[in-house]
Amino acid sequence: MYLTIEILRIIVPWIFILGIVYFIVTKFIANENKKQWHTEKIAKQKILLPVRMQAYERIILFLERISINHLILRINHSGITSAQLHNELIASTREEFNHNLSQQVYISFQGWELVKAAIEENIMLINTVSNKINRESQSFELAGKLLEEAAARREDPVVRALDFLKKEAGNLL
Repeated sequence: MYLTIEILRIIVPWIFILGIVYFIVTKFIANENKKQWHTEKIAKQKILLPVRMQAYERIILFLERISINHLILRINHSGITSAQLHNELIASTREEFNHNLSQQVYISFQGWELVKAAIEENIMLINTVSNKINRESQSFELAGKLLEEAAARREDPVVRALDFLKKEAGNLL
């Protein structure tokens, strides 16, 4: 009996000490893992942040380029018909979109949906106004009507997407 008590007097403190050591080691390992994860996250952000900011810049430039005002200024020239202007406006919008398609990887889903909605609404406006105009008339007739209709819109989808993306890009910093 005396031997059992002596063994317990030696073993119980060791079990207690081992428990404390185990607790301290597991906490230490968890903290080290957390530090490593945080360090890796910071390293990834250093690499990804400039790429994401470039994506936002490109999408914002894209949206500016496909706004009705800028499209007409860039594409309309004398000597073409309304039908030709219509085709060039649609082709330019789609070409710009295809050129920037990969940028969706770097912006939010909601931001990309607003970009797509802006494109679709612009194309719909171009098609709708073009259907009201004689296709053989001079391009300035279609251009003028498009500018009127764009100005009369309650909310410009391009401006809505631009505002959202600028705010989202600002939140990255």
